[in-house]
Amino acid sequence: MLKRSKIEDYLDEDGEPLPNVERSFVVLVVNDDPNSGELIARLVEASGWQAARAYDVSMAVSLVREQSLAGVIVDLTEGLSAAVDAVQAIRAAGDAGSRIPILVLTSTGGDESTAWRAGADGFLARPFHANDFLQQLDVIIGRSPEERDEHRQQMIGDSVG
Repeated sequence: MLKRSKIEDYLDEDGEPLPNVERSFVVLVVNDDPNSGELIARLVEASGWQAARAYDVSMAVSLVREQSLAGVIVDLTEGLSAAVDAVQAIRAAGDAGSRIPILVLTSTGGDESTAWRAGADGFLARPFHANDFLQQLDVIIGRSPEERDEHRQQMIGDSVG
């Protein structure tokens, strides 16, 4: 059974958004493999979030600029270096791109500190359990930009020392 997302913390008992809470419930899944991307998107949706889909980095950057998003999940078949490039492109996408929480998923080995340095707010290597993934997503979305920056700096420091 999947753990429910913290989205419920922002809804009243009728499932309506609480007043004065400006919050997007859409998570963008960036995945160049449609089958894998659909699996991740369905997992996001099963946890209570809405999922938008992008199949390449340019599409992702456009959606980041055009939509209000709760977060972005980057999961590319080309591995960690492609994910790092995607994170950098999203971060360069203006104000929205600089503020949005980004979770990097990867199945390839590599130095995860490159993802942190590029601006990732979370990092998860395959294989992972669905509940671990959803918990990581909730954590990064729940942090303030300052908390995400502080955590990123800590992770960069931990990977160096």
